Amino acid sequence: MRGAGHQVKRVERGLRLDISGMPSATDKNFDKVQAALFDPMTQSLLLSREHAAQLFTHLPAGKLQHIAMAHLSEANLRLGLALSPDEIEYLQSCYSDMGRDATDAELMMFAQANSEHCRHKIFNANYIIDGEVEPHSLFQMIKNTHAKSPQLTLSAYKDNAAVVQGFSATRFRPDLHTGEYQRSASYESAFCIKVETHNHPTAISPFPGASTGSGGEIRDEGATGRGGKPKAGLTGFSVSHLRIPGTPQAWEKPRSLNPRMASALEIMLDGPLGGAAFNNEFGRPNLCGYFRSFELPTTTENGAWPLTSSASPPLKDRSSTVLPLASTIFTQELSLNVRPRRPLPARDAGVAADAFSAADGADGGVTTETIGAAAVDTDGSSST
Repeated sequence: MRGAGHQVKRVERGLRLDISGMPSATDKNFDKVQAALFDPMTQSLLLSREHAAQLFTHLPAGKLQHIAMAHLSEANLRLGLALSPDEIEYLQSCYSDMGRDATDAELMMFAQANSEHCRHKIFNANYIIDGEVEPHSLFQMIKNTHAKSPQLTLSAYKDNAAVVQGFSATRFRPDLHTGEYQRSASYESAFCIKVETHNHPTAISPFPGASTGSGGEIRDEGATGRGGKPKAGLTGFSVSHLRIPGTPQAWEKPRSLNPRMASALEIMLDGPLGGAAFNNEFGRPNLCGYFRSFELPTTTENGAWPLTSSASPPLKDRSSTVLPLASTIFTQELSLNVRPRRPLPARDAGVAADAFSAADGADGGVTTETIGAAAVDTDGSSST
């Protein structure tokens, strides 16, 4: 806007809906109607044009709050920190040792850095089957593959993506000085593999959740070693049964659904568009993808749950659930990345990595994952 000569300080995007018979805010049906009008994760509902003016109100910075550990549980709810009981106990112990209260800024930073989205607590949770704790969590199962078969792996679980041994390859690229395309000399290359999970974001808001999952994958590929240049993308979704209105299927049994998460049908209508949108608009073509649905009843006659995860206690009033490996949604991006580099001196020996990746995911709500990156090390170590 400013580049076009308009003296505009700020632009907000909105959607106006003119609804006949909209109930008043005091009506008992108001909450149901407004819930169908907007996505609370990414949007706000404004009831009048005057309310929209609040979008441009500049509020003064709030004062730093100090919160006593005795009131941490109350602050957890008031600030929306979503801290688990063991995290609250951990913070209370830490601040007790330091002999001071926490600030609201510190608590917010801790909550975000230790959220399910960042830490993958469900991935790390114990599996308890028929009362017996299984030897590996999901994350340990993933890492166990590398532990059992480390050959050809140059780097794993150290950088923003993993790198495995590749082969000699040439590049077709423009000359930096003339701009003319030409074939380069042969270089040693490697595959850079990256998984990006976006379970909960896609379950809450399918289009932007899947979209930013693709963006996170591209980001991490570019931040491996000396960096990667993504070339192609793929998106995939594993969800629970779709339950399409008017077309019931024999295998779709009644079950309670999380009211705060999108349904499998909503995810499949919006998620693929979001994943493809970020890929294509970024300049990396979204070539193809896959889709599957799966559910498994786990309730026995006495109400026991033979398959549980310590990070997600089962609800006894639910007639069925989805296995952690096939939860509400799974999104996957696959990419091929190329990053040409000249051979490095012996003291800086590294790996020029092209990249290829695929992703899997499992979460209590939605899983989004991405893989791929090209990288070169500058410190003599392998990139991940």
